[in-house]
Amino acid sequence: MKLSSQTVLRWLSAILLAVSLTACSPSAMQAWWADSVVSGKGFVSKTLDLPDGRLAWREAGSGQPVLLLHGFGGNGLVNWQAQMTDLARDHRVLVPDLLWFGASTSQRPPSLDAQAAALAALLERLDLRDVRVVGLSYGGFVAQALTRRVPERISQLVMVDSPGWVYTDADARDLLSRAGVPSAEALFVPDTPEALRRLVRLVYSHSSRDAPDWVLSDVLQYYFAGRRPSQLALIRELNANRDHYVATLDPAQPWPLPVVIWGSDDRIFPLPIGQRLARALNARLIVVPGAGHNLPVDRPEHATRALRDALAMTR
Repeated sequence: MKLSSQTVLRWLSAILLAVSLTACSPSAMQAWWADSVVSGKGFVSKTLDLPDGRLAWREAGSGQPVLLLHGFGGNGLVNWQAQMTDLARDHRVLVPDLLWFGASTSQRPPSLDAQAAALAALLERLDLRDVRVVGLSYGGFVAQALTRRVPERISQLVMVDSPGWVYTDADARDLLSRAGVPSAEALFVPDTPEALRRLVRLVYSHSSRDAPDWVLSDVLQYYFAGRRPSQLALIRELNANRDHYVATLDPAQPWPLPVVIWGSDDRIFPLPIGQRLARALNARLIVVPGAGHNLPVDRPEHATRALRDALAMTR
């Protein structure tokens, strides 16, 4: 495709403007570029005012609704960029920033219940039914809580590298031992470049994801600064109220069209946990060979194929 000189100049002007606006922050530049890409595919940023905050999401497409819930850290766009643009070709795709991440905020005490309540409010405001909800890692916990809160609106639960309610104290101890950290908070809410580097090495399957300290410091500033107290509180609340959530989820009750997708090389939640979850849910298990924990970013094309395979399921 041949580009006109005017088109090239417009792109150069946009890039120069982005550089000036982001003060050359690599994280801000990457976020600007990703937003430009999905906006070019038709995604629109929207917000829902909550009684105690604001829920932000991106939306595009038409057809059966698919709700993509991101993992701990980052935001919806960071985790789901490749998949959201593909699925929007034949689905109505909604990609929220969970509360206390990205552009979503709340004055409520951070909790899993608050996450589910905010998303339920979104589905009710848009009057969405027959929703296929997909949860990655922490987003899987939210997906399960949402499904139990508004079961009449959810037609499928897809868990991606997320143990949900089958996660045990022994699993937690094994993770801390692998990571060499004293607590889940120390692992998932890093506060130094070295702590972030440790997390990245566990989350991705290939070592090329390593980065120099100045880049990691920029990531910490862009994604964690100002959110750290709330995110620490989220992890502590989830751990403290695990028994409450297991009782609320009522594992004995069936789940709608459950599918479990897992990376074979996940070092946060190893594959045996995914196999255990699939048995507990009576779900189909899709294993992506060579993929790490952040499957949508680690192996985007494979993750998209697995998602499409899961979403193709019918009753």
